[in-house]
Amino acid sequence: MTVRLFCTRRRALTDVPTSDPFNVYVCGITPYDSTHLGHVATFLTYDVLARRLIEQGRSVQAVRNITDVDDPILGRVQALGVDYWTLVNSEIEQFSADMRALNALPVMAEPRVSGALPEVIEAVQELVRNGCAYVLGDTVYFDVARAREFGDLSCYSVDQMTYLARERGGDPDRPGKRGRLDFVLWQPSRPGEPEFDSPFGTGRPGWHIAAR
Repeated sequence: MTVRLFCTRRRALTDVPTSDPFNVYVCGITPYDSTHLGHVATFLTYDVLARRLIEQGRSVQAVRNITDVDDPILGRVQALGVDYWTLVNSEIEQFSADMRALNALPVMAEPRVSGALPEVIEAVQELVRNGCAYVLGDTVYFDVARAREFGDLSCYSVDQMTYLARERGGDPDRPGKRGRLDFVLWQPSRPGEPEFDSPFGTGRPGWHIAAR
C-alpha cells in the first residue's frame, strides 16, 4: 500500500518515495528545558511513519540532530545559575529517557552541533567562497537571494517571513545586510556561551546551519 504525506511545497498529498533504505532527517531538540508536547508530536509523527514503512518490509535510517549550541540555552543557564554543558547534558539525558518512555524507535544517529564544528566551519567557508554567503562585521550571513527556492516550503510571503524573523530572534533590520531575510551562519559568542575558533573569528554557528 502506498504511503502518502502532505507536501507543503506542492500543497498536496504526495507519495512517499519507494527508496530502500528510506532516509529520514528530523530536526531535534535544543536542550535547554524539558521535552514538551510539541516535541512529542514531531518525533512520534516520524516514528509512526518509520513503523509503517518497516511494516512494509523497508528499512529506515533516521537521523535526529541535537542543537547543543544555541541562543535559548544561554538564557536558561543564566536563569538557573548552572554550567552550560551541565544543563545541556542533563536535558539530553532527560529527552532520551522521555523517548524511551514513549517507546519511540531508536534513531540511527543523533549528532550534536558541538561534535560537528569542523564540518560546519567548512560548509560556511564553502558558501563564502562560492558567493552564497558574505561577511558583515564579525558575522557571516547566508545570501537568500542565491537560493531561488527560499520560502517554497513554508509558502509564506516575504512580508510574513520578515515579520517572523523579527519576532523569533532574527535581525532583518540590521544595516548593511544584502537582504532582510539573510540569516546568520557564524556569529560572535556572547559572554558565557561556548566559543570556537574559526577563520571568521572566535564565535559559534547560527541556528540555521547548526540545526541542519
